[in-house]
Amino acid sequence: MSEKLKFLRDKLEKIPFDEWPDYIEKAGYEVPYKYLEKLKGIPVREIPFKQLEKLLKRAGYKFPSKKLRKLKEKYGDKFPDHVGLIIDGNRRWAKKRGLDANAGHYKGYETLRKILFTHGDIGIKYLSIYTLSIENIKKRDPEEIKYLYDLIIRIADDLISEKNENKERVRFNVFGRLSIVPPEVRDKLNELVEETKENEEFFINLCIAYDGQAEIVDAIKAILSNSKVDPQNVTPQLIKKYLYTKGYPELDYIVRTGMKDGARISGFLLWDASYSEFKFRDDYWPDYNEKMLTKDLKEYIKRNRRKGK
Repeated sequence: MSEKLKFLRDKLEKIPFDEWPDYIEKAGYEVPYKYLEKLKGIPVREIPFKQLEKLLKRAGYKFPSKKLRKLKEKYGDKFPDHVGLIIDGNRRWAKKRGLDANAGHYKGYETLRKILFTHGDIGIKYLSIYTLSIENIKKRDPEEIKYLYDLIIRIADDLISEKNENKERVRFNVFGRLSIVPPEVRDKLNELVEETKENEEFFINLCIAYDGQAEIVDAIKAILSNSKVDPQNVTPQLIKKYLYTKGYPELDYIVRTGMKDGARISGFLLWDASYSEFKFRDDYWPDYNEKMLTKDLKEYIKRNRRKGK
């Protein structure tokens, strides 16, 4: 059973049948009552998987592809625990089609929304996304950066206002120097983090105004400001406690799109990428889909992660 269906089944089991329509409606779905009536009287634990799946499909939920679900069933125990996405190629995608760069960013936003929760649905607990770097903010046209800020506010707003079970499953974090972004962007991101801080099923980390070297510099500054730290006691474990990613595991797998001209990670979670596996795709981010994700996971499963052994 998928994580999504297991979550729904567990929720429905705790409330009376008469309250099901209200719960599902609050979850943002619209399921005709006649479909619920077919389940009346059946203990939740005995409701067939296909019936629950049909229920959510009627409600407009898009399940992970059949191939992806089969891969999860067969190799789920070998899936990476922590995946990093470097979502690159929005502007080149737009240029190739004779469109404005912002059209590429918007298409990239749509792709992110489509695939955002898929990793959690197949049991990948941590997802970190390189959304906007410090270098982007410094070097790109101010109007383009303003548009990107608007998209960040929009995606945060969408996630805050959505009424579905993902809000009860996912904790959002933001890694980066948020002090350099406009107050309205910072406030909206902080609202998203606060809204989901109690959730523990899986975690999505948005790297915004981020740079891997800056993260390490900030960690060292924090250590130096603590007069109780003896230099002899500075270890990798201590440094990790001062990173943005403290409390989260290192990356297992990093996928970067838009890499027709090389293979680099551009400062993405440098400390936590020490023993990561890498996948560099020619495809631009707006074209990324579940079929590509399935192929990327198949490749990861075949890798031999020696980690220095």
